[in-house]
Amino acid sequence: MKINEVTATSFGPFVDEQLVPATGMTVVWGLNEAGKSSWHSALHIAVCGLRRGRGANTLADRKVITRNQPWSGAEWRVGARISLDGGEELTIGWDLDAKIATVIDSLGRDRSNEWMHDGAVDLAKLVGLDRESFL
Repeated sequence: MKINEVTATSFGPFVDEQLVPATGMTVVWGLNEAGKSSWHSALHIAVCGLRRGRGANTLADRKVITRNQPWSGAEWRVGARISLDGGEELTIGWDLDAKIATVIDSLGRDRSNEWMHDGAVDLAKLVGLDRESFL
């Protein structure tokens, strides 16, 4: 899997921002409060989502929610474009308020149901992980 782009439509401090990793390895650096951890969370949530299983959110889920809700009060949205090893591209879009994701392939087909775990899309399965180990 290759991450082509992470889009923070409304996520923590970001509004309509994109992170486009370079080919190979990308290092994200900056001063404190520059947004490094927010980009890490945006990437993690775009790929792995938020659990929609039964029962209350876990402590870890509550921390993610508290830290990354939009500072501006807008709808909470994040997404990503990834390429699979075979060359297929997937576009992921998350409405985090509703905890609903869409995964659209290169042909425009909705493939969201193929990667469900704990009631929500979790694309970490593409690299043999789950949302906890991907983090």
